[in-house]
Amino acid sequence: MKQHVTGVVQRSTMDVKKSEEKDTKESKAKDIKETKEGKESKDLKEFKDLKESKDLKESKADLKESKKEFKDLKESKDLKESKADLKESKKAANTRQMMGAVEEAFKKWDITGDGAISKYELHAALTQLGMSEAQVDTCFKSADLSRDGVLQYEEFLDWVFRDPAVVQQYCLKSAKEGLHVVTEEACQEFGKKFPEPEGHIEKVFFAAMVILNEDRDLSWTGVKQIMKKPHDFVEKLHKHDPFSKMTDAKIKKLKYFTSKDFFHQDQFKSQHPIVQALCTWALAIAALELKADTKKH
Repeated sequence: MKQHVTGVVQRSTMDVKKSEEKDTKESKAKDIKETKEGKESKDLKEFKDLKESKDLKESKADLKESKKEFKDLKESKDLKESKADLKESKKAANTRQMMGAVEEAFKKWDITGDGAISKYELHAALTQLGMSEAQVDTCFKSADLSRDGVLQYEEFLDWVFRDPAVVQQYCLKSAKEGLHVVTEEACQEFGKKFPEPEGHIEKVFFAAMVILNEDRDLSWTGVKQIMKKPHDFVEKLHKHDPFSKMTDAKIKKLKYFTSKDFFHQDQFKSQHPIVQALCTWALAIAALELKADTKKH
């Protein structure tokens, strides 16, 4: 009996021990599982945070790139609009200049002052520009659309804008005649009056220096050096023939100055007569749109 009880107790003790070992194993397994799940959860969270951080960076980078593209597009558009405005402004300035020349030519060629130009009046004007009688007849027939023997202002205007060369030649002739104010005495007077440039007058001299092939030093110092030898400057100015001495490169360089908004006769009306005369002359040559080696005919 005693042995039986002892056996039962031993079995019971063993069962309890096994149960405890089982519980311990299950507890450890549970802890390991929870630790593993916790670690996986943490890794997942870190991965998710990292991905979100990466996505955020990429999103910011995309936003920055989009802003840059928008800015570039806007600047490009503004630049195009600015260039278009500048082109339109220059076109308007050229038109105003052309219209001024046309009105001046019409008034001067209308010798009788009756508001129309006869064939004889046109002949007197154009032969002074070097045209033959046959060329004048051709011009008159082309311009006299009404066939009434005289050119009304509207007919004259239409003819000039169809063939601006005649008025351009007239402008050049008038501009060369206007250079009579550029004398040695006037140059010396100018040098004393303007020790320093005022109101863009240096740009006018730069344009003249380009035409005369004296553009090695386009600065006010260069201008003063030329004006120190007024005899040479005046002689070279009056002898200059744009038809034989202007190259494409020179014309391009000249137009860099004459195309500026401020480069027109009205801008320099209150300046020294030399400045206005040189401005008119430079504009007349630039308007001819000569080509290299073009000869007068």
